[in-house]
Amino acid sequence: MIEIVIVSRIRLYREGLRSLLDDPEQVRVVGVASERHQAIDLLRNLEPDVVLVDTADATGLTTLRAVSAQAKRTRVLALGVDEVVEEVVACAEAGAYGYVAREAGSDQLRAAVLGAVQREVHCSPRIARALLRRVSELAVCTTQRSTYRLSTRELEVTRLIDRGLSNKEIAQGLSIELSTVKNHVHNILNKLDVQRRWQAADRLRSGEIYEPRHASV
Repeated sequence: MIEIVIVSRIRLYREGLRSLLDDPEQVRVVGVASERHQAIDLLRNLEPDVVLVDTADATGLTTLRAVSAQAKRTRVLALGVDEVVEEVVACAEAGAYGYVAREAGSDQLRAAVLGAVQREVHCSPRIARALLRRVSELAVCTTQRSTYRLSTRELEVTRLIDRGLSNKEIAQGLSIELSTVKNHVHNILNKLDVQRRWQAADRLRSGEIYEPRHASV
């Protein structure tokens, strides 16, 4: 029996997917969540086989990144993805094991879920070629990249960004003012020569940011 958790801010979407996927012989939806904190709690408590994350709204990639960071054996699939190279690559970089296109039908959704459990990824040849090119580019960058250095506090903030926390949540976690966090984020983006928070998290994950062994969050 495949156990699934569904993550979406839209209640009708969650309920519709549950009705579509629940199958007494093969698939059981063991939990639904409307936001990332609920999803992470379900992930830790239930350890499902697959988590489906709706990425169609503005917070989708943030939720996907946060859930993927906590997933161990669980496969995370991105839902509602426009099947264009940039969006698929962004989901892959956020930690998605696979994706379900916005225009996919129920059969394709089920195939993606079964494929994830069987360690298979379903995508078009065009997208597959794009992902291979991206892997090749990253391999070249790995050998040529420079190491960025951040202050201890900036490194802490970057790690919390990588966990999917908002500026407000970072301020609360570090017991500092929200304006101070915003200043740190601004400085981090400038030092790393990026424009988006998720890009800073990517630099951290790829090892481009120097992390002294004694540093901790």
